[in-house]
Amino acid sequence: MKFNQDVLIIGGGPVGLSLSIQLSRLGIRHMLIERNTEVSPHPKSRLLNPRSIEILRLWGLEDDVRNVRVSAKPTFYFGNDLISAWRQVFRPAEVLSDEISRSVSPCEVEGVLCSQDVLEPILRAAATSYETADIRFGWNAEIVSGLGQDGATTVGICDLANGVSETLNVRYLIAADGATSPIRTALGVETTGADRTLEAISVLFRSDLSKYGDTGVSFFVLSNPETIGTAVIAPVDEHGRAALLGRPKVMDEQPLETINWEEVLRLGVGVPDLPLEIIDVRAWRAAVVIANEYRRGNTFLVGDAAHLMPPNGGFNMNTGIQDAHNLAWKLAAVLQGWASEALLDTYDSERRPIALFNAAEAIRNLKALVDKDEDGRGGGFRQDHYVHPGLALGYRYNNGAVVYLADQDRSDNWSVGEYVQSPAPGARAPHLWLTSPSGQTISTLDLFEQNFVLLTKPETAAAWATAVNDAARVTGAPVKLITIGNGGDWNSTSGDFSALYDLRENEAVLVRPDGHIGWRGSAPDSDALTQAIGILTKQPEMAHFA
Repeated sequence: MKFNQDVLIIGGGPVGLSLSIQLSRLGIRHMLIERNTEVSPHPKSRLLNPRSIEILRLWGLEDDVRNVRVSAKPTFYFGNDLISAWRQVFRPAEVLSDEISRSVSPCEVEGVLCSQDVLEPILRAAATSYETADIRFGWNAEIVSGLGQDGATTVGICDLANGVSETLNVRYLIAADGATSPIRTALGVETTGADRTLEAISVLFRSDLSKYGDTGVSFFVLSNPETIGTAVIAPVDEHGRAALLGRPKVMDEQPLETINWEEVLRLGVGVPDLPLEIIDVRAWRAAVVIANEYRRGNTFLVGDAAHLMPPNGGFNMNTGIQDAHNLAWKLAAVLQGWASEALLDTYDSERRPIALFNAAEAIRNLKALVDKDEDGRGGGFRQDHYVHPGLALGYRYNNGAVVYLADQDRSDNWSVGEYVQSPAPGARAPHLWLTSPSGQTISTLDLFEQNFVLLTKPETAAAWATAVNDAARVTGAPVKLITIGNGGDWNSTSGDFSALYDLRENEAVLVRPDGHIGWRGSAPDSDALTQAIGILTKQPEMAHFA
């Protein structure tokens, strides 16, 4: 059957757009369908963690995000309301400066405050700038036949404004269609939940809060059983917009549609006559829903369709962006002919454990926030809620397209609050600042996107060059040799490359296009490198201990 589209993405939120951008950068033509023509004004997800910023950096969008972010460093105030004395103040940047070196990432380790309503236009503009992408806002998609099969899926698409329709035969279908995901439901994919579901509210409003508190901060965490109960007031931007988030006391006392949100907000601020304007009110559910399968035949679940978790810690959108980054290079590899379908199975085996781990952390944060103490107060403090570089940067792929070390710990119990860079297979490649002979400065992370990259020292370059050429010729995979050190392609300016990557004698490290280490070679050997790339791209189920 002839395919009209190799890849069709249904859903144009941050994750669908991220997948589109990465596919375009890898040269893959595709289409994205999104019902909505406008971005929702509601802020929703606010924190971009350092790994997501590193990915945006690859796409040339880091400065765009910096231009619209909340400029203040995240700070958390705990108390009864905005005008009373604070019981506790916590500044993550101060903890990070003591516990973790800023040399572990080219981006802020504490993350950036950039809400979805200002991030999404940046992603839309970037996605639509590529000729490889056919982006259609204001279009609807309906599955006609072949959903979840190994052949083509037939999809009908329609322009909602004028009724113009088309029928497509799609090779790979990406469900980025949200938490209720009609595609996931139609596939019959079951989900794993958690022991906590909390009906919550988000009230977007405009008011000048500057005279009552530091509105450049990230969160005011309020816990007062006599008035508002447990809730958060979060300034959204520097133009007077803020949001009330959580489950205030009034939600336990009367139906949602009867609540006077102006009165509730004034209780939260502590000012009975506070001037304010309600912009939007949206109910939501703090729950965990993880799809038991991320792939069914030619269909893949990404973002909220694959996983939903409470917002506590800001993990869900970041997990989704990283899902897209993982899946894109694998789709490109198969479509370009240098990988087999088996590589696509590793999207599930690599990314689903990350979602389960992150969701468990979000639940812990939620419980700490809303569970009541003996005085009836919530708003409990858990440092890992606010400082989690280990979760953001330290996650590893312990089952998938990775050739493991014999003594490697393959558990999913990495640290949340602490992060030490690791050169082990499955880990994100360590960051170092590099300078070229011409004076250009980049991060090691900037080297990884288009190819497999074999990193080694200059003195072993000639021997490894033969192995790289042979492996590329035999496997068809794009492989590039890069040397780091005196006389090499790049020289490290922020640390010892050989020590950080644990390279002895003639060793080398093979880094996948998504920046995760895939294999470590003990000596230049064409057969060993060719076999490793063959396992990674065509037979990952045979990944063995090196």
